[in-house]
This record gives sequence, C-alpha cells and structure tokens, in this order.
Amino acid sequence: MNTATKIPCIAFDYGGTLDTNGVHWSEILWQKYKELHIPIDKDAFREAYIYGEKTLAARALIKPEATFYDVLRIKCNLQTDFLYKQDYLKPSAETHYYPEEIAKSCYTHVKAVMQTTETMLEKLSENYRIVLVSNFYGNLRSVLNDLHILHYFNCIIESASAGVRKPDPEIFRIAARTLGCRQDEMTVIGDSFSKDILPAHSIGCRTVWLKGAGWEEGKEDLSVPDAIITDIRQVPDVLKKLIHPEMLHR
Repeated sequence: MNTATKIPCIAFDYGGTLDTNGVHWSEILWQKYKELHIPIDKDAFREAYIYGEKTLAARALIKPEATFYDVLRIKCNLQTDFLYKQDYLKPSAETHYYPEEIAKSCYTHVKAVMQTTETMLEKLSENYRIVLVSNFYGNLRSVLNDLHILHYFNCIIESASAGVRKPDPEIFRIAARTLGCRQDEMTVIGDSFSKDILPAHSIGCRTVWLKGAGWEEGKEDLSVPDAIITDIRQVPDVLKKLIHPEMLHR
C-alpha cells in the first residue's frame, strides 16, 4: 500500500471557507459597501457582483503573480464600472476611490480571519495530508504565499490549471489521485453546498459543510453532509469524530 494512504487526506475549498470562515464573498463585499455608505441597494450590488464574477471567468484579467489584494481590487473595479454603466452610481471624485477602499477593507478582514485559519492549518498539517481544491483564476499559489499559508498544502488543484471547475466532481477525483488516496479516504471541507458538498458526496468522499451566510440559503439538504459546522475552528474536532483515531499518523 502506498504509505501516503496511511495518512488521512482532507481537501479544503479556499474562497468562502479558508479566507472568510464560511461567509460567502457576496456578503463580505456587501457589508463593506454598507460600511462605506455607498449609495446603492442590494439588488444593484448583486447584479454588479454577478457581472464581475462572470467577467473574470470569461477573461484572463488576473495574472499568475497577482496577490489577493490585486484580485480584490480587480473585482471591485469591475463592480464599480458595472454600477456606472447601469446608472446605479454616478461617477464623481468620491466614487473614484470606492474600489480601492472596498478592496483594502476586505483585505484587512481576510488577514484577520487568516490568523485563525493558519492556526488550524498548522495543527492539521501534523496529522493529515491537505489538498486545496478551488475555482480560481490561475494565481492561487501567489495568493496563498501572500497570506503565508502556501506551505501547509501538499498539493493545489486550481480550476484554471486543472481544466475543470466545481461543481464537476472530477475536480475532487483529481485531488484524490494527486494525494494518492481513494475518494472514500478523502474528507472535503467547504462552504458551498452545491459546489463542494454535493459533488464530493456524489463520488464517495466524506464531507464537512462550513455553513455560514451564503448565496444558496434554503436550497440545501442537511442530511447530505457527514458533519455541519459553523466555524473553521471546529474542523480539527469534527475530523477526529469522522476519522477513526487509529488512522491518524503520529
């Protein structure tokens, strides 16, 4: 037997999981819009958010060396441009600074969350092989390096390089093969029921749903996940319950 399979394998989502502790990025951004008193309603914001995400999926606007702050700034610029074009927001000297202010505030928020995330990853890396599985833009290694957590992952499966995106379960098959384990030996941890939990469950992975403020509220089957948590700090304890202690490598 491959010795790697003796060490339990876990797969983390990144966005909305490790960086925001279960809060969907739409909610993080909307909160920053409100804090900065940007004069739009939530419906207009949601349109701008969707436009930005679709644009980033269709166009290679983010370079491989881009940091997490760079990603935030590009997203916020796209959203603001949309709000101008739709006449939801009037260009002015004040609005010119909105993208930078929102991006800085979001980055500060993530850096604070990352203190908790890094402590958890450090603890888990002692007993688990860890893979990151994310729909991202081709710069995920730069982002993780910027946030000082890159070294905790045995491998990274990023949609831009893997050629497949969640919710396609193939991306989790790739993760298991890369780690050298069977799918039923891997536990997937993520905030999205439809993109993380359902596809991973469908191919036999254990699943831990980090359930927070999200985009999909009211559409989930609570019987599907093997465990449901509300804080990233609960991950080590819930894994001990899901994975037999004799499997832990010490």
